[in-house]
Amino acid sequence: MATYKALKGLSIQTVAGDPSNLAAGDIWYDSVARKVQGAKLGSDAWANSNNMNTARYGVGSAGTQTAGLGFGGDTPTPAVVDIAEKYNGSSWTETGDLNQARYNMAGMGTQTAGFAVAGDATLVVAETFDGTNWSEGPDISTGRNVLAGAGTTTAAIVFGGTPGGKDETEEWDGSSWSEENDLNTGRRQLGGAGTSTAGLAFGGGPGNKDETEEWNGTSWTAQNALNTARNSLAGSGIQTAALAFGGSYNRTEKYDGTSWTETADLSTSRGALGGSPAGTQAAALAFGGTPPITAATEEFTGAAIEAVTFTSS
Repeated sequence: MATYKALKGLSIQTVAGDPSNLAAGDIWYDSVARKVQGAKLGSDAWANSNNMNTARYGVGSAGTQTAGLGFGGDTPTPAVVDIAEKYNGSSWTETGDLNQARYNMAGMGTQTAGFAVAGDATLVVAETFDGTNWSEGPDISTGRNVLAGAGTTTAAIVFGGTPGGKDETEEWDGSSWSEENDLNTGRRQLGGAGTSTAGLAFGGGPGNKDETEEWNGTSWTAQNALNTARNSLAGSGIQTAALAFGGSYNRTEKYDGTSWTETADLSTSRGALGGSPAGTQAAALAFGGTPPITAATEEFTGAAIEAVTFTSS
């Protein structure tokens, strides 16, 4: 039988434990475990975390997986609320309320610099969060709900929404809103990710849409479609490394700047959920949503390189 060296031209390295920098395909002999080990790429996965204090859908979101922010929404009562909650990577804590109760708004920014824009039928009100309190700022030009957004409290865009399926885009420069070039496909209940100069719009309605568009700071360009057409979904990450999840289905897809790839499904199927606009493709947060109206929270962890032991067969 040929040896590994004869096949590969290399000897298996002996290491006490695991190598410090693993790469998929590495093979070594662990002198501590006295076993031949290898490295492989693991799997993407969602894991359940602690529920929000208030179950709701149409919830606005900002922040990351370990520092999230959820605000507004509609509850089982039913009642549109102004409640805001912070997530610390483990549990939720109530914080300062929105000035205007609403749902189906665009949410952007971080836990300490969050942005809530429009929502609740044709609301035009925008509010910023400083980590403790919300402050009303200049209104957007076109009132709408179930819209999406991308960016921060000093540089943001909002796009799409309803009534109908709007194509309008507005840009925030930190002091005022200005109308910009429209989406190629007007829609509502769409997902968003990225920044004010490198944004991403995907999915939406009416019905279930799979269209994807990239924003370059001036105009929108159509890109490869989602694998699963859907509306009422959430997002995380940047234009070249985004995550789309939930909506009409519990599917999750990863975008690499060119195309979408399906990956691990959410544990709780839901739409109109919150996400992690300032998060990444490898570390995202999902919370709230419907049906039924839920407070469920899940964390997404991207695949990592892991060590495995070779066994005889």
